[in-house]
Amino acid sequence: MAVVSEHSHPGYVPPTLHSTSPKINLLMKALCARRQLPRRPPISSTALLPSQLVGSLKSISVTHCDIKLDNIMFAEPDSANVKLIDFGLAVETKKLSTGTEIQITPFRAPEVILGLPLDESVDMWALGVVLASVYFGNYPFPFDTEYETIRAMVQIFGLPEAEVLHKAKYRAPFFTRDNGDWRLRTPEEYTESTGEQVEKDHDPWWPEVTTTDPGRRGERHFVARDRKGRSEGHIVGTLNGET
Repeated sequence: MAVVSEHSHPGYVPPTLHSTSPKINLLMKALCARRQLPRRPPISSTALLPSQLVGSLKSISVTHCDIKLDNIMFAEPDSANVKLIDFGLAVETKKLSTGTEIQITPFRAPEVILGLPLDESVDMWALGVVLASVYFGNYPFPFDTEYETIRAMVQIFGLPEAEVLHKAKYRAPFFTRDNGDWRLRTPEEYTESTGEQVEKDHDPWWPEVTTTDPGRRGERHFVARDRKGRSEGHIVGTLNGET
């Protein structure tokens, strides 16, 4: 915490360390009134988060480890002034060891779930989930079980590369090999392996993925539609308070 305390940045709520004994430090952070936003903040504000927050933490080799909606504060509903709070789980990045369980499930990076080497990119993943949640008004991935989270990621991004899965400490419940090729386990196989029941049918509610973009030949892009089939333009207008 000393590293974070000495680092001045407008996006952090400054903590104060109070020592009650040589071995115990209590973190006292600013108390803020819990007010709900009257509506979702504009995209122009939320888009500033990555460079303001995660980039600054990376520059001092610190990983927050608990970026989530509860830990992002907007000074005002229409303000780009955002703050990252609650550094209780923050660590120097070099101290993050493979297999460490961090982050709550909706914001948990695939490296954490699969037991891969960890670095500050886990914060960037969590921040991306925060941005998607603010944008769409819903979590981008199911999170009742880690299997459902991984399954949704595979549906959107495809299977991880073979060399990545070879390094994954906790791959066994999620992936198996058929004739040398990796594949995602079926819900039944996952349940048999772990005893955890999972939803068999998954209908991703957010971005439909198309294979080509008329404006950018050959590139993949997301067509954003919510559960009611409303287009990206409608969603952006709603988020900005337009009717």
